[in-house]
Amino acid sequence: MLSSKRLKRLLTPAGFCILAGVLLRVLFLTRFPPGLNQDEVSAGYEAWALLNFGIDRNDFSFPVLFQSWGSGQNVLYSYLCIPFVAVFGLTAFAIRLPMALCGCASLFIVWHGWKDNKTAICYMITAICFSPWAIMASRWGLESNLFPFCLLLGLYFTKRGKLYAAAVVFALSLYSYGTAFMVVPLFLLGYCLYSRRLPWRAALVFAVVAFPLVFCQIRNVLGLDTLKLLCFTLPKLTETRQVSTLSFDFAGNALKLLRVLTNQSDGLPWNSVPYFGLFWSVPGFLLLCFGVARSVLRRANILTLILLASGLVSALFIDGNINRLNMLMIPIILLQGYGLSELPKFRKAALCAVPVLCAGFIYVYAAISAPDIAKYFTRDYAHQEYIYDLFEEKISPLEFSQTVTYLNPGGAFRYVTGFTANGKEYHYAY
Repeated sequence: MLSSKRLKRLLTPAGFCILAGVLLRVLFLTRFPPGLNQDEVSAGYEAWALLNFGIDRNDFSFPVLFQSWGSGQNVLYSYLCIPFVAVFGLTAFAIRLPMALCGCASLFIVWHGWKDNKTAICYMITAICFSPWAIMASRWGLESNLFPFCLLLGLYFTKRGKLYAAAVVFALSLYSYGTAFMVVPLFLLGYCLYSRRLPWRAALVFAVVAFPLVFCQIRNVLGLDTLKLLCFTLPKLTETRQVSTLSFDFAGNALKLLRVLTNQSDGLPWNSVPYFGLFWSVPGFLLLCFGVARSVLRRANILTLILLASGLVSALFIDGNINRLNMLMIPIILLQGYGLSELPKFRKAALCAVPVLCAGFIYVYAAISAPDIAKYFTRDYAHQEYIYDLFEEKISPLEFSQTVTYLNPGGAFRYVTGFTANGKEYHYAY
């Protein structure tokens, strides 16, 4: 039962925003976007394989990093999917529901974590509830989209002084996406410099949780073979995860970053929505700039600014697209909300315009963007048809790993030419 106090909080504008935000993230989850992306299928199959066999498709028991296509895939989202696959089976709904719930949880995290700023909280909630990027990222099970949620949760615990919890979350974020290895240390360094202290006990907790993956990455850089550590596996990859994302073309990376922030598109139709971009196109970018300026002048939102700065510095080392730059989205959204709260002459008008803008976004996303995405979220576009067969026919990872053949066994993205399972031979041509 809800107490009268909590019920009153739910009946506020912020409460209505949260309700709308939840519906935007969970309704018609398997229809928008339609189909399944190859990374979604891979993450879901690995969750099913671990649940039923205790190994992934490469015959590694509970790996800290999937070998996956060859150069690796992050494990945290697949482990998060396991209980949902156990309940709902290996379905698109089971794969997407954990990300949708993380998106919904983000709304409540902002509501509870920033409630001390009574002026800004309503606008921060509005910003994250109706952010085009936040809605899209919550509606498909791309494992890298779990990283921004981890950053928000870690930021929340840090803001509230719960450093042990923050240490665990930030360490786990390393298992969600490879760019975390740049962003998280920079943020933690910035926090220590800002607070003028080193919480060494929390740092020890962070080190213990992060150690298996860090050790695995070091071993891969050194070219060492696969190692079993208790029940976990530290696999050898065909190519280190960082090779595909790291770039020391600082000028080129900065230009790509600027284009993403201003154009709010990377040319990939599943990463942004026409006309609305990532965070409300040009007006949203100007609102971000204003929010940053006001935060600096008022010495407010310091941790959010540190996170934004950490992401911007990291972006200079990343061959960027929107997925690889997703560490920027949470601080951008929070600073947009703060910037809106600092515009007393426009903020009421902006709140009134939100329903109209949201209706427009829903129409464009459902009628224009989703049909365009559909042709990419299929086995024909992926050029990795075998993963769809593993997923749809629920093929044993033991049979697959023991019979699979590759066109390029040492490639970063290995192409499967065939395998045998259930008395049937599967063949693929490239």
